[in-house]
Amino acid sequence: MTPERKEPCGAAPMMNTRICYLYRDASNYKQYNEAVLIGEMTKEQLARIARCLSQGEFFVPRDVGLPEMRITDYRTDDDHCWFEWEIVKDEESGCVVLPLSGVVYTDDPPTVQMTGEELAQKFEAIEQWDEQGWMADYVYKPYDELSDNDCPTWGTQGGVL
Repeated sequence: MTPERKEPCGAAPMMNTRICYLYRDASNYKQYNEAVLIGEMTKEQLARIARCLSQGEFFVPRDVGLPEMRITDYRTDDDHCWFEWEIVKDEESGCVVLPLSGVVYTDDPPTVQMTGEELAQKFEAIEQWDEQGWMADYVYKPYDELSDNDCPTWGTQGGVL
């Protein structure tokens, strides 16, 4: 039996951080992704990550140790390496104001063994996103040859237009 975590009187329990990101193929089919990090991510860590995103919103999850889920288990002509992490910035200062449904505190257990600080450091270590590495994990199949069995998320929350 796991002992119950005791917090000092009046202290809030430590929360973990759920980050949500989106894969959108060239036909605009979407697959929602998420990972739960250890501990609470800070605004400063989010700002550091925001500065590393390609064009202010795109990144390659595998390059920073995050899981990737696409629409199918196959690579089609519509697929690419980029995932979206939307962050709201102040137009004048360019500073991060609020993550747009991208970060939520949760008491769910971590799904990746990484803190917000470690994730920010991984983003900062990227000199160039790997745009080709993901293709080795997927067998090419033309889009018109895919069936519903190839695309288990069609018609569910993930894989929707």
